Amino acid sequence: MRFTLMLSFIFSFSTLWGEVGAIKLITPIPSTIYHEETASVVVTFVSPLIDGVIISAESNQSSKIIRQKERNSYCKTVQLAPGENKITVSGFGKDGTIENISVLIFHDIVSEKIYKYPPEKYMEESFHTPTNERFCSSCHKMEVNEIPKIAFENPADSNCFQCHQKLTTRKYGHAPAINWLCTSCHEIKKELGDSKFTLPSMIGKTCLKCHDKESQKWETKRFHHMPVDSEKCTRCHNPHSSENKFYLKAKPWDICTSCHIDKREGKHVINTFGNKNHPTRDKPDPSRPGKEIECISCHNPHASDSASLIDAKSPMSICIKCHKK
Repeated sequence: MRFTLMLSFIFSFSTLWGEVGAIKLITPIPSTIYHEETASVVVTFVSPLIDGVIISAESNQSSKIIRQKERNSYCKTVQLAPGENKITVSGFGKDGTIENISVLIFHDIVSEKIYKYPPEKYMEESFHTPTNERFCSSCHKMEVNEIPKIAFENPADSNCFQCHQKLTTRKYGHAPAINWLCTSCHEIKKELGDSKFTLPSMIGKTCLKCHDKESQKWETKRFHHMPVDSEKCTRCHNPHSSENKFYLKAKPWDICTSCHIDKREGKHVINTFGNKNHPTRDKPDPSRPGKEIECISCHNPHASDSASLIDAKSPMSICIKCHKK
């Protein structure tokens, strides 16, 4: 009897306050890693009782979407904070909230140690599978419409532009991205169930199809930086756009010290003659007028013939670039 009453109470509570499966969150996929600063939220209205949804994200972001006649799937772009992000989609009807769905995703940032390596539960996932794309096809053209190596006169003509335009809005744009030649880097695969657009984990060969002159120069050097040899160009560079020159994901000092943590406090392996630590930032760079000293003032980030990737024939020759007397 008590068991029956309990079931009756649970049924009444769920009917009054919610309906499981009233909405379906297509993306973000739970426990996914995001390398960019934004994420697309795609939700489908399953129950006819749903009148709309409220999408909530970090930094008090909130957006309301009202159901339109003969349309069930909707999308919204949200801004991500560094690290773990909670995104909640609340489906509501005439009597209030019907169902809440929350997911956790992780926005990694190469220049911040605490956000550089996502916890083990987070993984790489891709949205563009045949199953997911069918939710978007009523409003979006999902086929690739670019002609290889021919830029769009109007970027908005690219079928990729509407959803991914924020990837190219930063100060310095990478040519393939700002010309919407997405398949210059993303390979198209059509195997059922697999991701439609793929990237190799070792992206270097893709990058060096264009940057081959740099590659030939680096190959002649004795010492190579680990990300170069492991073909991990996107460890430091954003392939779409950046607020920093050379499409760096952060300022050079911040990127370098995310791995070389012992230098983060400004201490350097070489002491000056006054037994003071050599500055690594916040000082003028005599060898580059108008710029501050930073790691790349002395070190080549890709390859060198000198140990420690010193950007000169010897440590002493790098010193006299600034200390001429």
